[in-house]
Amino acid sequence: MAILTLNRPDKLNALSNELIAGIMNALNSIELDSSVRVVVITGAGRAFSAGADIAAFHKHMQAGPADAIMHFMRPGHQMTRRVESYPKPIILKKAVTVRPEQESPHLLTTVIG
Repeated sequence: MAILTLNRPDKLNALSNELIAGIMNALNSIELDSSVRVVVITGAGRAFSAGADIAAFHKHMQAGPADAIMHFMRPGHQMTRRVESYPKPIILKKAVTVRPEQESPHLLTTVIG
């Protein structure tokens, strides 16, 4: 098993181009490793991921829509397609507390692939 941790807790693990490139590089390496049969992706801090890094998107939008599509949206779409078509199971995992009065966190797990 390989565990990838999104590690931008100060930004709620928002997906920047650097983080997307890191995920893609890790998935490429793991795919070739026959000892890894499943990939778990989790997020550091209080959020799994807030989604796209809107601040980074805004910078690309200032350069124009074509720049935003080429340099921001396209890498995100490529990563999504890579995860959807990955030959090994990918589990997205984050511990969450369902009710504040509960003492132990419950595990919310989504399996992709």
